[in-house]
This record gives sequence, structure tokens and C-alpha cells, in this order.
Amino acid sequence: MKVLYYLLIFCVFLSSCKKTMPNGNIMPPAANLALLDKQGNSLLTSTSTPIKVWFMLNGQQKYLGQECAGGGCTMVRKAYSSTGTPKYGFYYGSLDMSNVSSDGYKTFYLELGGKTDTLFWDVQKTNPKDPLDKYDIVSVIFNGKPVLIDQDQLPVYPLQRRH
Repeated sequence: MKVLYYLLIFCVFLSSCKKTMPNGNIMPPAANLALLDKQGNSLLTSTSTPIKVWFMLNGQQKYLGQECAGGGCTMVRKAYSSTGTPKYGFYYGSLDMSNVSSDGYKTFYLELGGKTDTLFWDVQKTNPKDPLDKYDIVSVIFNGKPVLIDQDQLPVYPLQRRH
């Protein structure tokens, strides 16, 4: 009988709690990047495309994801679409990049096909007093050129090389 009494009290307590939907992002948005050549063709052609991504910390390269010893690191994902063929078949996806950026490191280097590109990925806690720490992508600049998000099928930033 005591168990039933406590269960009833617990149910009343839960039903009286204020129910609100969170208005922020607990985690920063992932970096979803399509890397394109200067003609607009995808350079990421499979999930095993070797791409290395790093930032500099105290004069040393710090790789995102797994350590890049020996071949190449990859965090390339296959894009899917419920409405047909996705615009970008493969993309680089990383939550680590956004976490590192929100900690203050904004410049990243992407190495693919013997070329290294520079990406300024600026993620900030735009409302740090919010208990959910709302994050936003403030700025994306690839090789000196601002990049806008393409939300055609998957929110992705198309990074087009100029060389």
C-alpha cells in the first residue's frame, strides 16, 4: 500500500512540473561540408576518401577524429535523400570541428588530393547564460571566400576550391 501511495505522489509531482521545450542547442551544430573542385564537382567520392582535417594548437597539428597516422583520416558520410539523388553524394561531417571552434580555435586545414585548404569555421555560444548553451554557426570562410549553407536536401556547406 505504501508503494502505491508513493507512486501516486510521484505522479502528481510529475504532472505539476512545468513542461517547456528547449529553445537552444545543447550541442553545437555539426560541420557538414561538401568539398568541390573549381568546376563544382565533388572531391569526396566515397566514404573512404582520405581527407585530413586539423587545427593548430601550441604550434602542433591536432587532428580531428581519429589520429591520422599512415594513410588518411576520413569522416566522410554518404548523403541520403527521400526525394531523389542528393545534390552532394558524400560530405565530411564532424561535430568535433564545431566543439573545437566553440572553444576558440576557428581556423582549420583540410588536406585532400595533395592540396591543403583553409577553413574558418566560427561556432559560438551565442547565449552562454542559457542553461542549454545555445550555439550558432556565425561565419564560414573557405580559402578567403564566405560560404553560405545549402539546405537543398541536407544542410551542408559547399566548399569550392579556386585552384
